[in-house]
Amino acid sequence: MRKVSLSVLLLLVFAFSFARATEFQVPDRKITGAEFPIALGEMVDLSVSEYAKPAHLAGISYDWKVFDQGKEKKVRKADGGVFFGAGIKSKKMIAFCVITYLFAVKDDKGVIIEIGTKTQFLSAVITIGDEKVPDPDPIPPEPGPGPGPEPVPPKPEPDTPEPDFVEGKYGLSRYVYRAAMVRVLSGNERFRGAMSLRNSFEGIRAAINAGTIKTAEEVLRKTKEANNSSLKGDGVSIDAWEDFSTNLQERLYALSKDKKMVSLDDYKIAWSEIATGLALIPRPRKVETSGIRVDTTPKVTEIREKAK
Repeated sequence: MRKVSLSVLLLLVFAFSFARATEFQVPDRKITGAEFPIALGEMVDLSVSEYAKPAHLAGISYDWKVFDQGKEKKVRKADGGVFFGAGIKSKKMIAFCVITYLFAVKDDKGVIIEIGTKTQFLSAVITIGDEKVPDPDPIPPEPGPGPGPEPVPPKPEPDTPEPDFVEGKYGLSRYVYRAAMVRVLSGNERFRGAMSLRNSFEGIRAAINAGTIKTAEEVLRKTKEANNSSLKGDGVSIDAWEDFSTNLQERLYALSKDKKMVSLDDYKIAWSEIATGLALIPRPRKVETSGIRVDTTPKVTEIREKAK
């Protein structure tokens, strides 16, 4: 008997999860620390109001952005909040906080039977010095991807030349390439993470081919472990790849739900296509590869041969 469904495991490939059936409740919260004007030269210390823990809450994360006259300001993170220097000029800034709540429903034996997330968007205007300074123009935060059966990543910028793709069974090479190019903003983190994750998916594909991984459940568990271990071991920012991972997980979930990815051979082909797309991520002009296993990027045909 399966303790955790394949659909749940698919949403844990990168240790983030996005399926939802239970109506999870999010507490009413607000940004604190911006209620009154901040004196010139002082520190601005922003956090989020306390909350009563909702049912099934398993984790919580905070993503902050502060804009100063339309430009994102560098801030320091601490204990779910941020702080930074107010400066010596009167002005108004705007702060956004995106809170992601992770929920996990367990049965009487403590086995997870359902997982899901909900996102909460908060904003606040920060007044530095004189209160008469005009309000800043509102800059809405870029919304995170919501749950959906088959998300389609936007195409890269028009001036980004795409490589030639060999369309496979699932079209994941092109899909993964475009998702990484659009959703991982830093060229350095994109290239480093692509190398790291390519090694991970290629290693799992090889293990399936060798017969050391024998079930779909094992494929997903081992992939989750390998992805997290690979990114951490290579010093790649997991935060930089969170948006990408969300999008890919939803794509894999849709393929599984539609019974298009069922057998071990299906997973082997899918994982090979993912590795191919990651291998095609271009190297930025300057990239620090210290500590990462950098191989000569294989051609698409070479990886297709391995998948046979």
